Amino acid sequence: MKKILVSMVAFSLFVWAQTFIQTDKASVTWTAFKTLAKVGVSGDFTDIKYTSGKKDGNTISSIMVGSKILIDSTKIDTKNVARDATISEMFFKKLTSPVISGYIISLDEAKSTMKIRLSMGGVTKDIPMVYTFKDNIFKATGTIDILDFGGLKALRSINKSCYDLHEGKTWNDVNILFSTTVISK
Repeated sequence: MKKILVSMVAFSLFVWAQTFIQTDKASVTWTAFKTLAKVGVSGDFTDIKYTSGKKDGNTISSIMVGSKILIDSTKIDTKNVARDATISEMFFKKLTSPVISGYIISLDEAKSTMKIRLSMGGVTKDIPMVYTFKDNIFKATGTIDILDFGGLKALRSINKSCYDLHEGKTWNDVNILFSTTVISK
C-alpha cells in the first residue's frame, strides 16, 4: 500500500511540476470554398505578429489565454501568385480594414476547446475552436462565416472576379487553422 501511495504522490508531483513554454511564432492557414462541389482553396497569412499570453506556465491554459495575433490579411500565400493577387485585391482589400486581430479569451483543457475574440472587417465576434496538442505543436481549428464580419461586399467581389473559376459559387464559410509551438518539460 505504501508503494502505491508513494507512486501516486510522485506522479502527482511530476504532473504538477510540468512546465509549458510558448514561442512567439505562429501560423494561420485558411480554407475557403468554391463551386457547388465545395472545393477548398487554402492559403497562409504571411504577415503575422503573435504575442504569447505568457511565456511559460504549468498548464496549456495558463500560457495560451491572453495570446494575441495581428494579421495583415492582404499578405497571403496560396502557392499561386496570380491567385494570391486576386484574393488580396478582390477580397481582403474590400473589407472595411485588411487587418485581422484576435486573442484567446478562454481555453477548456478537459474538452480541448477554446474561444478566440476575432476582429475582422470592423466586426468583433467570439469564435469557438477545437484544439489538439501533440509533439509540441498546439493546433486549433474553427470555422467563421464571412457574412458575420461584414464581408458581403468582399464576398460578392471575389465571386464576380472569379465567377467562371468558381462556377458561380463562392461560399461564405471559411475554415481556419491556428498553430504554434509549445514545448513541454
